Amino acid sequence: MTDRTALAAMEILAPEMLNVRIAAPQLFLPFTYQGATLSLQNGNGPWSSFFYCLVGFEMCGAVEVDPSDESVGAVKTANQLQKVALDLVENPNHARSKAKTLNVAGHIQLWNEPIKNALATGLETYEAGLETGDLVFAALGVYNYARFGLDVGMNLDDFQRKVSILNQSVKAIGQEFMYRRINIGLQSAQNFMKPGSTPHVLKGPHFDEDQWLPDAVATKDLNNLNYLVLEKLRLSFHFDCDDRLIEYAGEAEKYLEGVAGLINTVLFRFYDSLSRLRLYDRFTQNERQETLKRVEGNQLRMRIWSENAPMNFQHKYDLVAAETARVTGMIGSAMENYERAIKGAGDN
Repeated sequence: MTDRTALAAMEILAPEMLNVRIAAPQLFLPFTYQGATLSLQNGNGPWSSFFYCLVGFEMCGAVEVDPSDESVGAVKTANQLQKVALDLVENPNHARSKAKTLNVAGHIQLWNEPIKNALATGLETYEAGLETGDLVFAALGVYNYARFGLDVGMNLDDFQRKVSILNQSVKAIGQEFMYRRINIGLQSAQNFMKPGSTPHVLKGPHFDEDQWLPDAVATKDLNNLNYLVLEKLRLSFHFDCDDRLIEYAGEAEKYLEGVAGLINTVLFRFYDSLSRLRLYDRFTQNERQETLKRVEGNQLRMRIWSENAPMNFQHKYDLVAAETARVTGMIGSAMENYERAIKGAGDN
């Protein structure tokens, strides 16, 4: 890319994409395509790999928005774009965009590759950010590592130790915003290890939701609001706080707009289904019909995600299928799906 106007436009756009994603998500897609279009029209430049990855990231959100055969193809295309971007970023002339590109690549990987690959990419993002002075995305790499660490079932003691050390580094480089985000995961892990009388309340040595929530609501931080409520939903489910399940599932759903393309969507669909099926016997006949319809929609998305990355999502699909069969009296089918879910989770 030699066109000075195009280069200047990308220099302006690239550093602002994270802020746009958080504060004005409705502008994220047009800005993403503008950056990619400048590359296609004028040749690749220092930020091209980043914008190609962002286009792929947007494609990964297609299944959540419109689950269909076309959205399966979109996720596969996203994987191809990610590979092109990772090849480009190895060019020394594109070094400035390495941390940003790796950050987005990690989110694309989880839809196509074992999620453990995305975990490793989080650390690579952190290292690249430190090397290139991109401290915001260095911190984002640690955030992603913490986010995926809980989702892959990392040993909680190891998780606390490794993420705490990394998060102190995030604080040391002045990234207070990311430091607080990462503390959500640390407090969630703490609650899993020492649940106390209210395991769904994220309030302890790492994080205090009462202090954090007012600012998050005021700034419409949909991404982190969804993250917080999902952790509360997950903790409520695993510690049998059944009276909180529908409340937290409803809150998490309100913030889905801010997490398209992220693993949050999978966790929401998974725990929303499991929570409603747990409460199935307590529902009225109409509520039961609504529950089965809702679970069907969740499972449609999970099935499509499983086509591209069965190692990450198939066992989740099978567990919900088992629970659906159980509540509807299909005991044989329930047992078969439980066995598949256990084997799939163990293998991956």
